Amino acid sequence: MRRRLREGDLGPVPVLLALAVTWAVFQGLNHNFLSPRNLSVLSVDIVGTGIIAVGIVFVLLIGEIDLSVGSLAGLAGAVFASLNVNLGMPEWLAVIVAVACGAAAGALHGFSFARIGVPAFVVTLAGLLAWNGVMLYLLGTETSINFSETGLVATLTSRYFDA
Repeated sequence: MRRRLREGDLGPVPVLLALAVTWAVFQGLNHNFLSPRNLSVLSVDIVGTGIIAVGIVFVLLIGEIDLSVGSLAGLAGAVFASLNVNLGMPEWLAVIVAVACGAAAGALHGFSFARIGVPAFVVTLAGLLAWNGVMLYLLGTETSINFSETGLVATLTSRYFDA
């Protein structure tokens, strides 16, 4: 361990220190920051970002880039919300359709890159713009949709741990 530190290989130490400093600062600003309820709410809020981040790591590991990942995530969310709230489709079926929609868009990107030979930067930049436009079209003029307070989404996002 000491040898690694002398050689400059700090491993996870900088990240853990930054996390501890962040926690200390926010706890100092608001004494409820490290409460079980707030940490539970934060963990629910970061799930989507975490899943996207893990997925994008694989793209970066092969030396490519994906600029459309945020637009595709938004599109899948808009498809789910539009089908469930606006059209009354059951949540479980809307989830399946939204995931299939995202997978189809990803397959189109992959086909364009692997078979046609369009650079990933170009494909995903075009996807960023196109899927964002489709998402805005699906949402219409409202640009936000409120979910039911009794459905699956409400159940999953309203759970928290309290001491």
